Amino acid sequence: MGRFFVSKRILLTDELYGRAIFDGLVILEAHYRYDRDGTDYLATGEVFDEIPEGEEAPRYEVTINEAGKVEFQRYQTTVVEHLAAHRVDDGGCGSADL
Repeated sequence: MGRFFVSKRILLTDELYGRAIFDGLVILEAHYRYDRDGTDYLATGEVFDEIPEGEEAPRYEVTINEAGKVEFQRYQTTVVEHLAAHRVDDGGCGSADL
């Protein structure tokens, strides 16, 4: 299982690349990010590392290599990313850190 971001621009301007990103994946969640003009996805598929049950799904960067193949590269988590991944909706317009 893994989390990744895809910009709306990619999906609207490059149909083949957009299709290739999702090939072989099962999308479990999708959340549009207005601040980044794209969507954060949680998906499962063979391209992601296996994770122990109960562990949070890691974040991946989606890239296309020189041969035109889509690759998912796992991010190394930083403290800032870890805190950002654990934000709680405060019921207002934004989010509050724990």
